[in-house]
Amino acid sequence: MLQLVLPLFSPDCKRINNQVGFEKIGSRIYYFHGRLPVFSHEEDDLESFRFITSQLVIGGNVKQQQKQARN
Repeated sequence: MLQLVLPLFSPDCKRINNQVGFEKIGSRIYYFHGRLPVFSHEEDDLESFRFITSQLVIGGNVKQQQKQARN
C-alpha cells in the first residue's frame, strides 16, 4: 500500500506543485518533496538545475508545464 506524503513547506519555500518545492538558503537552492530535501545545488549551477528539474519530470513528480512556469 502506498504511503501518502504530507506536504509541509517552510514559509520561504516556493511551491512548484502541492508536493514539490524549492528554497534558496545562502547561495544554494534546495528541492523538497513533501518536507524531505531531495537535492541541492549552487544557484549559478545551470547543469545541476537542468538535471534535477528533468529528474522531477521523468519521475512524474512535476509536469513539464510546472517546470517551465518556475524558470
